[in-house]
Amino acid sequence: MSAKAICARVPGDWLRPLLVSSKVADTVLGVSTTTLLGEGQLTPTQRRIFEELLAVGHPRPTMPIGLVESLREMIEKGTTKSQATWTEPRLWLSKSTLGTALRCEGQLVADRSTPRRNGLHPTTAIGIVTHRAAAMCHTHPGLQVAEYVEAARGAAMSEDSFAQYWAEADMATQSDLIVGAISKTTAFLDSFPPFADHWTPRFEESFQARIGKLVLSAKPDFVLGRVRGDGRQTLFLADLKTGALNDEHFGEAMFYALVATLRFGVAPWRSVVFSLASGEWSDADVTRGRLIEAAERVVAGVATMAEVLTDQRAPLLNAGRWCNWCPAAATCPESANR
Repeated sequence: MSAKAICARVPGDWLRPLLVSSKVADTVLGVSTTTLLGEGQLTPTQRRIFEELLAVGHPRPTMPIGLVESLREMIEKGTTKSQATWTEPRLWLSKSTLGTALRCEGQLVADRSTPRRNGLHPTTAIGIVTHRAAAMCHTHPGLQVAEYVEAARGAAMSEDSFAQYWAEADMATQSDLIVGAISKTTAFLDSFPPFADHWTPRFEESFQARIGKLVLSAKPDFVLGRVRGDGRQTLFLADLKTGALNDEHFGEAMFYALVATLRFGVAPWRSVVFSLASGEWSDADVTRGRLIEAAERVVAGVATMAEVLTDQRAPLLNAGRWCNWCPAAATCPESANR
């Protein structure tokens, strides 16, 4: 059979083909994948991502038997008391809520009781547009980066917080957003190889796992691959960050992996936070030990939420960079002393 051409959206040469062999026997997240890449078709960074992060052609691990059941039982037993004291029908836990609960309990209380004082942070606004633009690069290849960004900005106006941010921004702030989104979208295109349709790419896909009142919610920026019935770990999850990596990002990626494992019944192969600023990513492999650690973090976070949000005890305060977006920073003694 002849080779199959897939459009490579390399900036400056959008229509140059990336040749992928018709001998492809599996998706990018499966095994026995044979690829024939034409010379010069990928940038050095794209080739690095293709070979090292996506690791096309490398075998995938098989999930340990009974892992999903063990994780679910661990979370169920560990949160029994917390769920019993939670007075609302659902206890929602996302990566951001979990991170806040484990980082500063005072901010957890403040976020729940006080509206954010300044709306969207500029970096968050740039990220919203960049994530939408990245999806459009896949669904509508061949356009200029500025066209993707403008279309993404228009689509983002459906979000009230972004619409308010844009309406209140002066020309300089709007310009900064557009320029920043163009820069980060270009970084995405220059970093990742084009996604073939048989990789089944999905963008900002939401999934949840429910254990009693507890609902774990995840929404990675993109997902590659599909769940297999033989227990092989083939899903690839990624969250894009416009800034540098920090110590919290590994935990965020593993939280996504945990939710996906509970939702789909098979653990992902890899789950990463990828920095568009540096081209680096968090430690990617999803293992039994890392999923257990993620489950332990969930149990700890739920306990904190149940205790401080139902007034069982006073919240512990811990100052840090997160004070910059805390609605209680102006009156918090720890924030004032940092």
